[in-house]
Amino acid sequence: MKKQGFVFMELLAVIVILSIILIITVPTVADIIYNVRLNSFIASEKMMVRAAKQYMGTNSEYLPAKIGDTLELKLSLLQSEELISHILDPWDNSDLCSGYVLITKVKANNYDYDPYLKCAYNYKADSYITDKLVASWKFDGNAYDYTPNNNEGTINNVSSTSNRFDTPDAALAFNGPSNFIDTNYDYSLSGEGGTTFSLWAKFSIINTDGKIKNIFGKNSQEYLLSQIDNKIRFVQWANDGSYAIKLTSNTNLQVDRWYYIVVVYDSLRERVYLYMNGVIDASDTILDCSFMDKAESLKIGRGFPDIGAAASTFFMGSIDNLSVYNRAWTADEVKLTYDIDRLVNR
Repeated sequence: MKKQGFVFMELLAVIVILSIILIITVPTVADIIYNVRLNSFIASEKMMVRAAKQYMGTNSEYLPAKIGDTLELKLSLLQSEELISHILDPWDNSDLCSGYVLITKVKANNYDYDPYLKCAYNYKADSYITDKLVASWKFDGNAYDYTPNNNEGTINNVSSTSNRFDTPDAALAFNGPSNFIDTNYDYSLSGEGGTTFSLWAKFSIINTDGKIKNIFGKNSQEYLLSQIDNKIRFVQWANDGSYAIKLTSNTNLQVDRWYYIVVVYDSLRERVYLYMNGVIDASDTILDCSFMDKAESLKIGRGFPDIGAAASTFFMGSIDNLSVYNRAWTADEVKLTYDIDRLVNR
């Protein structure tokens, strides 16, 4: 009996040790598999860019003629021209990805190629229209909209700065009073499918004395993404002037550190999500009411001192790559975009 007890205790110890090893190794294996898929995805997007450049090399008459204009090339066209083969979904090898490349003229004889590989994992779409991409301001020393929608903004006293990769003239710096961008585009949250805002931001100060530092929004008390001390807050007003959405981050901001911020308004699930660096940081249920919707353009970094208790001041920091979609991103899509943006300077 003593021998059997000893064997049992040994077996129990082995089981405990194996369980600990399993707990440690399973997440590591999952991370390795994810990174393999991520690198495959990035490599495929690079192939899309090479194929698009090759196509334009023999079809230069189709290149955007005006600085700031954008042309779309569908992945299906590049495949029909045999410039690139079919791309398997890294998350489902039985499925094929679709996608498109947006080509923007940024200077004379200088074009930006922006790939959008779209698989089932990150919302399958064959064009910017079906992807519901509304605007993409990359802020590479300009306020061009890098989509065919041509929502070109107007820069007011904003200067160029380095982005998170220390690439010069690849983001815009906002230094307080009179520094802002008018997108010249009246955008309101979409009730059909939702809205997603995504951007990179770096904060020059975290002590705002409780004042609102506006990152972007509309002066009409419609919606605002802002900084209050070391927190991020997103609000959307209802028609009666109350808050339909008021969501504050849990993350504590640090000075001079880049953050990837995504706001997702999911109209179908009636929820709003705030993501920080690819992870859900806060979420809430949306009140059953009509949203405020006024005719006014979206402004970036602009302080709004004349809206009562919600009065805000000008943003102080840097902003890069603000995109707007007329749909709600999934958590997987947010994480994938964040992981790509950490590795690829685009």
